[in-house]
Amino acid sequence: SFTHYIRLVQTALSSLTTTEAQDILSVTGIPDEDCNSCGNGYPGADNIMYFGAASSGSADANLLYSRNGGGSIQTVSAQPFATPGNNEDVSFVAVRPVSQSQLRIVVATNTPVATSDAQYAFADVTYGAEGTTVWTNQTIAGTANNDVVTAMGWMLFDRLYFAAAGDIYVSTNQGQTDPGTAIYTGSVQINGFAKSPDESEVWAFGNSNLILREL
Repeated sequence: SFTHYIRLVQTALSSLTTTEAQDILSVTGIPDEDCNSCGNGYPGADNIMYFGAASSGSADANLLYSRNGGGSIQTVSAQPFATPGNNEDVSFVAVRPVSQSQLRIVVATNTPVATSDAQYAFADVTYGAEGTTVWTNQTIAGTANNDVVTAMGWMLFDRLYFAAAGDIYVSTNQGQTDPGTAIYTGSVQINGFAKSPDESEVWAFGNSNLILREL
């Protein structure tokens, strides 16, 4: 009788190829799901991936996807930020299952737009059609024109974090609506989020040695 065991596996690093000409700025994926998601087109752990790209400066930025762990990478059917002339980067991307047959992609941009508050967008896609996207675009009303999202993290299912202009906003409905009033206000740019392994703590970090913790 053993209390635990150790499994050793060999790892390898390979270079994946795409037709994307611009820089890749963000990547995310579905690491694993239990069998509530089996039998509905779910391809298995570590297969569904999304990649956010930079804009060329004269065209909309692309969002790319894979359903086989990066073996084949394609562009989604519609891009999230498609207003002519704005040319926003897809700076941040997050994804989580929202039902047994669908997952939600959330993207945000750190490209300033003179006529828009900080922006993000979401699309619900079906297993088996992960690249068929219809976007709902949102702005964070607590921000101002030319403000941008500087960090985004979908740390828990009902806590999706955005940082903009030194403030932190939290959506509790998976980005469905504007996240409302900031839960933290500051003047230092926030650059990222992380969570503890047991999901009891969320961390934010930024310029000037800024470290914040939420319990």
